[in-house]
Amino acid sequence: MLSKSEIKVLAEFLDGPECPDGTFTFQELQGFLFAVACSPELIPPSDWFPIISDDKDIAFNDEEKAQQIMGLIMSLYNVINEAALNRSNSMPLGCKFQADVEDNFDDELPISQWSLGFTIGHDWLAEVW
Repeated sequence: MLSKSEIKVLAEFLDGPECPDGTFTFQELQGFLFAVACSPELIPPSDWFPIISDDKDIAFNDEEKAQQIMGLIMSLYNVINEAALNRSNSMPLGCKFQADVEDNFDDELPISQWSLGFTIGHDWLAEVW
């Protein structure tokens, strides 16, 4: 499990200046990684990692930062993969449904962002399914 501080570091990095436009938000990343984890074939990180930043280079400030962020992404993937393997029915980190169903379609809400990431991952893996 990632700590709250690790989640904050990763979320802020994904939204920061080092990342190009089109980089997933933290919630989109969770949804995308869930699609990857649920794939009927093992998808190596070297295949899916570039999609996180829309196939554009992330401008890491230094090697230490690159290792930290890549480690956090892999830790998040491992948490999501374990949950998928165990058929966990818990909500993704930071996501909850709104009482009014229509409110869940707001693009700014975590569940909507998670769904977008999942859809991107599902579409990317369509041939595998």
